[in-house]
Amino acid sequence: MKPEKLFDKIEAAILEEPKRINMSNWAFSPALYNKRDLPACQTIGCIAGWAVAIARKLRGQALKDYFWDIEIDAMSLLKLDSIEASRLFGPANWPLKWRIRLGRHEPGTKAYAKVVVDYIHWWRKENRPVAKAVKSRKSHVMSTSGVGRKKKAKKHAS
Repeated sequence: MKPEKLFDKIEAAILEEPKRINMSNWAFSPALYNKRDLPACQTIGCIAGWAVAIARKLRGQALKDYFWDIEIDAMSLLKLDSIEASRLFGPANWPLKWRIRLGRHEPGTKAYAKVVVDYIHWWRKENRPVAKAVKSRKSHVMSTSGVGRKKKAKKHAS
């Protein structure tokens, strides 16, 4: 699945059932929750947890058992480098205004879920063009770094 489509599915899953999102851990075991606090799918996770849950079709305890591989797998699925992942998955690394907005709401509420989805939208808009620009700059630097200039210089000298 392409990363942009996976991002769309993560956002939809979060908004469909706000109890599904909690940014304080990759994935939670249903055993830690009161039954009334659980979403119907019995799966609670962060953005990375939901990337893996959706792409790998894992729910509940199966996702919790996958716990130690979630960050790396989510990075791969969403095509993120470690800096991008840190800024997306870790609210402590979010810009201050977003940390404040998130901190005003309790996990499991519609308001909390909306802040997370709004942040994902903002992050995608702010970071995806940067990734493309960096790749574009790298190819531009390669093409103007002197590779092939010696041949041109020799032609002009003769």
